Amino acid sequence: MAITRFGTVSAATASVLLCAGLVDQASAQQTSSTNQLMLEEVVVTSRKREENLQEIPDSVTVLGADTIERAGMQTITDFAAMTPNLSAFGNFRPNLTNITIRGITSTQLGEPPVAFVVDGITVPNIEFINQGLHDIQSIEVIRGPQGALYGKNAVGGAINITTKQPVEEFEGSVRVSYGEGDDLGLSGTIGGNVADERVTYRLSAFYRDADGLIDDDFLGEATDFIEEKGAQGLLGFKISDRTYVDLRFRYSDGDYGVGWYDLVSADDIETDTERRAHNVFPIDENKLQNVSLKLEHEADGGTFQFVAGYNKSEDENFLDGDFTALPPDFDNGFFPAAQFSLVEDSAVTVETRFTSPSDANLRWQVGAFYQDRDRDNDFDFIDDPVGNVRRDRSSFANELVFDIVRDRQTSEATALFGQLNYDATDALELTFALRYDEEDREGLDPRDPDSKAEDSFDELQPKGSLAYQFSEHLLAYATLARGFRSGGFNEVGPGVTRTFDSEISDTLEVGFKSTLLEGLLTFNVAAFASKLDNAQFSRFNPETFGLEQLAISEVENNGLELEGRWLPIESLDVQFGFALLDNEITDFNPDDFILPPEGLEGNTIPRVADWSANLAITHFYALSDGIDLSTRIAANWLGERYFDIENTFKDDGATLVDVSIALETEDWTVALRANNLFDELEPEDMIVGPAGPGRFRNKPRQILAELTYRF
Repeated sequence: MAITRFGTVSAATASVLLCAGLVDQASAQQTSSTNQLMLEEVVVTSRKREENLQEIPDSVTVLGADTIERAGMQTITDFAAMTPNLSAFGNFRPNLTNITIRGITSTQLGEPPVAFVVDGITVPNIEFINQGLHDIQSIEVIRGPQGALYGKNAVGGAINITTKQPVEEFEGSVRVSYGEGDDLGLSGTIGGNVADERVTYRLSAFYRDADGLIDDDFLGEATDFIEEKGAQGLLGFKISDRTYVDLRFRYSDGDYGVGWYDLVSADDIETDTERRAHNVFPIDENKLQNVSLKLEHEADGGTFQFVAGYNKSEDENFLDGDFTALPPDFDNGFFPAAQFSLVEDSAVTVETRFTSPSDANLRWQVGAFYQDRDRDNDFDFIDDPVGNVRRDRSSFANELVFDIVRDRQTSEATALFGQLNYDATDALELTFALRYDEEDREGLDPRDPDSKAEDSFDELQPKGSLAYQFSEHLLAYATLARGFRSGGFNEVGPGVTRTFDSEISDTLEVGFKSTLLEGLLTFNVAAFASKLDNAQFSRFNPETFGLEQLAISEVENNGLELEGRWLPIESLDVQFGFALLDNEITDFNPDDFILPPEGLEGNTIPRVADWSANLAITHFYALSDGIDLSTRIAANWLGERYFDIENTFKDDGATLVDVSIALETEDWTVALRANNLFDELEPEDMIVGPAGPGRFRNKPRQILAELTYRF
């Protein structure tokens, strides 16, 4: 693996090594302080086995159940705000979040830049990445290419979600919340055991009904409404002392507001001078369902695990096609329209692996992966001859339909992988992992048999790490890794580049992890240099009025990250993170595009911020025996970024603040939250449509109350 540019991070690397030396010296000089509580050991499974977070050579952010609940986290956007170099923003429809991790972005027609794993099952598409968070035990975000263990799409990292497991004793909880925008939320969970503790279960359900907070001036009501319901469950079987099987399911069904774009100028994307004024009432209908089976068997030589899952998503939306309520103007070619989209995606995923015991000097793991996936996409424009009259979907029954897209795609992916960890000495660990992924893809427009496209995308993804434990409190490491994101096919259309290539990410990372002040402070730093070949991105195609996925020949990402957690006193918990990123297009071949953009070298990839920071401070105060008062303030800062590959539409950055105050006992919690406390307007997406550039804004300030009762 070749990395062509390290000069820009040499100073950062030197700083990391210098800081490591200073930290090691400081740890050696620690003195006994107070009777404060120590930070608990954090156990992660980022390398597919249980390990101490501070002893693995990877940049990992971990959020536990207490943090998730106190922060009121509901989506990937919430935990991205607490993770260096990870951003998640809404666009167009609720279940299509834009993700950016270390300068690598999600694409609407291709694959996400991260592997997303829920209870051991790699989910097949971005729809499941954006599902709500319910009954979650922990979230792990592993940054940097993770292809050696997680395979295709882990080009920027991996996200592990673990839901709460059943316990032997019966337990349950009920939660109700109410907030601005007539936002009502209900959820409940029960769990326990039956059959002499050989069978365990955990069931949860949720419901939310909200009118919304973003008003449309023409329609006279909010267009970010939500009405959703769902359930998830787990049934576990202890077959023997060595064998365990569980069955899981999840289902959700919701109607959502969609496409609340404002028409703005390039100079006004961060102001609220423009108002939403659409004449077509928008609605997005979304269904997600998945079932899975997991088998674990403890053999004499290690642990055998088999997981299999079926995932299906259906999304149908209908909304304004020009994002205005303007009437037709045939002198300038402007025609109002509505738009319809139907996306159905299903996949069967199977993975098996065998892991050696963790107490040997030489540890290993081998496994295999298979996924079969189908994806159908229809997109229509419907003529709106009036354009300045309020309409809904039923009123377009007799209008002229332009069937723009009819796309049918299938893929079959297979992989083999393995990893070796060797303790060369008591202080030195060597790691080598290798995975081979191959994906066969087909694309077809059923209206045109000649449109059939077939291709195979494959890659060998190695990863090597060297980790040295200078002391009990200091680990230094260096990692060289490759990630791979499959290529694919764009929907058939005039002026559309049919095939886009696979994306390859090669990254060198050096860093250290430290535990200081007798266990009261963790402080981790990493510097990295990454080269992307065929960096994928999506853009609006004016010929088809749809999205097209393309690839830039070469992009370089160089950055620095730090994060940590500190308990300065027993009643105060401080979590922090900071990231710098230099993202630059270094090579661009216009021959790769039918409609090539211009002047890209030196530009940045869309939606990539040059810096970010996060800080969360939680204070606990004992009001009386058994009743605590907790106060939390969390801030997320985002630096400058562009929304288009030509770097025309620029966002100067934002500061978003959330606060909460809660009374907590062992049995119940009452909380008052304010999300986006200062009502900061932050553009999350930009498109250029037939009536001009449109901005998709973030959610305004919302204050809500929440009651949780545990039994």
